[in-house]
Amino acid sequence: MQDYPKVYDRSGKLLAVLDKAFSVQIQDQLITDTNGQETLTFSLPANDPKLALFSNEDHVRVGGSEFVIRVMESGWDSGQGIPTVDVTCEAVWYDLAEYDPITQLSYKDVGPALVMQAILSGTDWSVGTVEITTPGDFSITESTNRLAAIRQIPGVYGGELKFDSISRKVHLLRQVGSDTGFLFAYGKNMKSNKRTIDTRNLVTRLYVYGANGLSIAPVNNGLPYIEDYSWYDSTGKPRQVKSATLKNEEIANPSYLLQWGRQQLSVLSKPTISYTVAGVLTPEDPVPGLGDLVNVYDQNLGLNLKARVAKRTIDVLQPENTTLELETALPTLADQLSNIQAGGGAVADVTDAVNQAMQDVVMFNNLFNSRADDGLAYWISNGWDVDNTKGVSGTSSFHATGSPNATKTLSQTIYPASRSEYTLSAQVELDNVVKLAGGQVGFNVTIKYKDGTRETQFFALA
Repeated sequence: MQDYPKVYDRSGKLLAVLDKAFSVQIQDQLITDTNGQETLTFSLPANDPKLALFSNEDHVRVGGSEFVIRVMESGWDSGQGIPTVDVTCEAVWYDLAEYDPITQLSYKDVGPALVMQAILSGTDWSVGTVEITTPGDFSITESTNRLAAIRQIPGVYGGELKFDSISRKVHLLRQVGSDTGFLFAYGKNMKSNKRTIDTRNLVTRLYVYGANGLSIAPVNNGLPYIEDYSWYDSTGKPRQVKSATLKNEEIANPSYLLQWGRQQLSVLSKPTISYTVAGVLTPEDPVPGLGDLVNVYDQNLGLNLKARVAKRTIDVLQPENTTLELETALPTLADQLSNIQAGGGAVADVTDAVNQAMQDVVMFNNLFNSRADDGLAYWISNGWDVDNTKGVSGTSSFHATGSPNATKTLSQTIYPASRSEYTLSAQVELDNVVKLAGGQVGFNVTIKYKDGTRETQFFALA
């Protein structure tokens, strides 16, 4: 049975079933803080009498989602040979941007559900499933529409948003989608597979600035920029200067700023690569959902990988024509890098998502001031001090003298990449250590995962 679009008024009354509709396509994309879409387009013969039953701002349900009619265009379609009306719709969650804005919001040490409730208060939307409960701090200090505000939630708490337009609920899931085990294979059910190598956002010269306009020039031979021409060199092409500027207000040390800048440039200096797969689906094959993991095997392109569905163009009436855009090693990186202004344009603020994607591909010493060069800067000290007479890779080191019935700690919170393994390394000098009952000497590491769970591990030194 065909899933024809059904039109409703805003009260939910059914107005028409559009059984003459053709070219019915849903385009949707994983939701991030700045990207993500869900739209519907379809066409009707201009002489369809049901056109008199609805108009702009009425609602359409199809493919398990609800949309709002935004544009209706009348014209001639030479391919169909008849006058047509082309209809463009947006998912109803777009309307969250039209409610009265939030002017101020501040929460300390609370979970995301409470913040989401506050953002959705006064709308016809509510909070759905929230799989993350770890508390955090969330604030809005200037006028922000509700849709932009709700999109900020994953950046603070982790997870991914999913809008249920039928039940008007917003879910915060650890990860949208599931591992379906679905296989797209050349010669089996893959109609086409396109690999796209994109150099439009390629950067070879990066100007880097930190807190309060801090420059890397003092630790970079007087130059405020760094360069990487490795891709040009590897392809034998003549080097070309492609400039951009990045700023990170969280870094106030020029040495760490330089290291961070090199990390960013190691990704920006390479083309972005994505894959678009068109599969041959049978009526028994459901269209893979957004975020689902699928397997792709293509002998022609030398591919055998597991990829995530990041974007779909669903042909509702002919699902065999559905196309998928897959993401692999760098989740939505091409979208996130759209904030980079090439050619020396405006400064781009780097979002947490960009930082995360970039950290996934390079080694990085995540500890700031790990050699005590800047005293106790970046550290929270309880009973520790700095010895400026002893050092290993520098001139200083951290020092503490134990005492009975006392706990002395030196701690720092870091934001590393999403690798499966990490190395904790340090050079430690112990002198006359005597432990009383229950005493401990070592490293205590608390790991907070993206899904909000925590794990603590202790590494004993004595």
